[in-house]
Amino acid sequence: MNPNLLEIVALSPKGTSSQLTLEEIPVNRELAPYLISSMKSVTWMTHASQKNTVRAGVRERAGIEAELVAAVVEMGSEAGWGNVHPLTTEGVMACLKHVSTYIEGPLEILCSAETDLEDVEIPEHFQQTQAKWVPVNALVVVPMDRSYLGTLWVLGSRVAALIHNVSRGMAIAWK
Repeated sequence: MNPNLLEIVALSPKGTSSQLTLEEIPVNRELAPYLISSMKSVTWMTHASQKNTVRAGVRERAGIEAELVAAVVEMGSEAGWGNVHPLTTEGVMACLKHVSTYIEGPLEILCSAETDLEDVEIPEHFQQTQAKWVPVNALVVVPMDRSYLGTLWVLGSRVAALIHNVSRGMAIAWK
């Protein structure tokens, strides 16, 4: 049970209190677009630099996971990725099918404790984990191995985030 959206990597906060960005984060060009943290929000990058790197802004952690999910819902819907569905039994099954099409390993379903799932059937063999950051009336399907999806670097009380494989490695069911 892992309530985190991304793989967590702790960096030494020493000397990073004024750091504004993480520079030259290596990425695979084939996994674009990338969703990265900016100093106050999140932003999309459609391509990497010539060196196959991106830069992510360092910011306060509060709310970043929910912002990342909201950005994926918006872009996934606009781009027709097939990773955003209604919060119904059929929608959850479509989310599980979408991510499992690209991921061979086990999947995990993240949701808020306050989400009403009374009319939603979730197959028992999928791990369901409560996460405080997931918006109410939403489920997020991610791989158990969060490194497939991306990384959240923790620098003391601040963070930087990068999601790659976003169209394949995450699906959201919501109302």
